[in-house]
Amino acid sequence: MVFPFKWKARRFAMHEAPFSATQPGHESSVFGTSRIFAFSAALAVLMIATALIAIVLVGGFRLPRPPAAQPTPNVEGQLAVVPQLQSAPANDLRTYRKEKEALLHGYRWIDQSSGRLQIPIERAMQLTVERDSQRNVPSVSAKVAP
Repeated sequence: MVFPFKWKARRFAMHEAPFSATQPGHESSVFGTSRIFAFSAALAVLMIATALIAIVLVGGFRLPRPPAAQPTPNVEGQLAVVPQLQSAPANDLRTYRKEKEALLHGYRWIDQSSGRLQIPIERAMQLTVERDSQRNVPSVSAKVAP
């Protein structure tokens, strides 16, 4: 049997017993205990070093927290009002969408003095198609058709 690292090992022939039952004491060790303790100590040092490296790396990637926002006093010396979170975001979103739909589908003056008027989107598309057909500009659907 061949052992790596030139460990001291004794080869026994088939007719020899690895230890003698007539000798008092214990079985002779194939490996020295000093090497086992050295390996255990090296393994412990490696584990501790790995843990320390991991702590340094994880700590190095942490982002610093921004300081907490402090209310600033306004001109009159009173604390400024901090914006509040939405109490009902679903209702706010529904209201927002209704306002945008009303802008898309309604008429309103943009600038009455210059005569600029906003019209519904469907009507604007119809007027664009009519204007392009008068100019003989091919429509987008004619270009796409196979």
